[in-house]
Amino acid sequence: MKIYTKTGDGGETGLFGGKRVAKNSPIIEAIGEVDELNAHIGLCRAALATRGAKRSADMSSPARLAQILAKTQQQLFSLGAALSTNNSVRAHVKSQPTKPPVKPAAISDFPSKIDRLLKELEDQIDDLEAQNTKLSGSPLKNFIRLPAGCEAAARLHAARAVCRRAERAVVGAAEAAHATATTSGANSSAPAIKYLNRLSDLLFVMARYTNLKSGAAEEKWTPREG
Repeated sequence: MKIYTKTGDGGETGLFGGKRVAKNSPIIEAIGEVDELNAHIGLCRAALATRGAKRSADMSSPARLAQILAKTQQQLFSLGAALSTNNSVRAHVKSQPTKPPVKPAAISDFPSKIDRLLKELEDQIDDLEAQNTKLSGSPLKNFIRLPAGCEAAARLHAARAVCRRAERAVVGAAEAAHATATTSGANSSAPAIKYLNRLSDLLFVMARYTNLKSGAAEEKWTPREG
């Protein structure tokens, strides 16, 4: 396949099902933010790999964090695909499965998996924060930590910030779709927002864990110094 198609030279791009939209439309902005988040997750994996991470089932190892992030990248691609799928395409596939505008397998089932995905994220957050409590000697009392420390932790903090931005973009796309009565990605917005909200929490506790495990000091915000 060719890398370039020239179909986007006019400033438009296609959603699943063939609908053309402007490249700066809210839904494309949201999908782009999710794509950027995925790239930052890749940087986190690379930073963890430099610490000698190998495959491990132990939740308290950099290798396990890298495995979780690899799975996260797969889920983010599914999330982006769900956002780009017009509701009318889903309805057409359900009503006319023998004549779908796109192959049924190409339609992301991310929305139907959201309850399981949220449970997985919450379990991972709880497990890691329990490790953080052991390593730090006390439970977390506030969320204000400077995004610094070892390289892997700093990259995890950066990914957390991008995740929050992606969440805001999806909220904006949902509001725009509601205001204009369009359906592009609308049915996937609520699951995506929940997922990104929980993922940012996971990235936060991962950053804390990575710093604590590496011996890097957690820097707390001191108001009088700011």
